[in-house]
Amino acid sequence: MFINEILAESLSRVAYHYTNTMAALKILQSGEFQLSSALGSVEQQYMPNGRPYFMSATRTKTGGFHQGGKRRGVLFVLDGNWFNQRYKSGPIDYWGNRGNIIGRPSEAEDRVFSSEPTIPIGGVAAVHAFFDAENEDNEEQRAHDQSIIREILIAAKTQGIPAFYYTDHSAWIAMDTRRAADVKQLTGSRKPSWYRPMRRRSYMQNWLELMQATAQNQLSKDADHTRYNLNYDYDRQDAARALAVDMSNARKPDAGQERDDAVKIIRYMQQHRLNTIADFVNHVADKWKKINASK
Repeated sequence: MFINEILAESLSRVAYHYTNTMAALKILQSGEFQLSSALGSVEQQYMPNGRPYFMSATRTKTGGFHQGGKRRGVLFVLDGNWFNQRYKSGPIDYWGNRGNIIGRPSEAEDRVFSSEPTIPIGGVAAVHAFFDAENEDNEEQRAHDQSIIREILIAAKTQGIPAFYYTDHSAWIAMDTRRAADVKQLTGSRKPSWYRPMRRRSYMQNWLELMQATAQNQLSKDADHTRYNLNYDYDRQDAARALAVDMSNARKPDAGQERDDAVKIIRYMQQHRLNTIADFVNHVADKWKKINASK
């Protein structure tokens, strides 16, 4: 069965998206899901043409992905009809026969593919947040988690989305609102984060320079070295493999600067109708070959 035939089945009428509490808070406060990029990863084999971004979902609320959230987690209930009207969606048996080999059950997931790196939360029907405070011994961590859960509930209410809080894992997985916890238990507060991520040169910065520059003197030493290597076919192949790895590592919404750079590369590929990483590398190499020949 071809992937387009699979995706023609569309998303389940009701689907679920699992994430951690900090990611859920960011989603609700921003009003959008940040999608993962499929290019350079195993997901590319499922990707419909022109839709290089995807969001993972499952059609069962007892799926293997969120069974692991034993202390904290958030389940978004998705309106499948809303997504099907706007995006290319459908079930994918991602693990397939590999599930037993790697210790996971075979679980047919759903994928929502998009041409844009974000999807608004208009298709969210409800939010179910879980935190097991009794099994958190660190008082500061407990207060922090309680504060995050409270902020999630407030953000959901602000967005007009029903939200529920649970302290019992089985009640959360079942989304049994009769066993939802009293939000008055969320008495903790968190301190402003002192952590600031280090800013460093992205692995893909060379490619951004090669995309944007029009003269060799505009390139950094590293980018110019990449340009020089692209003169040779075998180096193009190595470059494409390396960039595919970098794009795969940058695919997650929390990948920071790397994800931002991957989005810029994908946008460039869309503008120039480039379907694969190898197409992109060849395009950039040919661009600089023409620039050098015109000197």
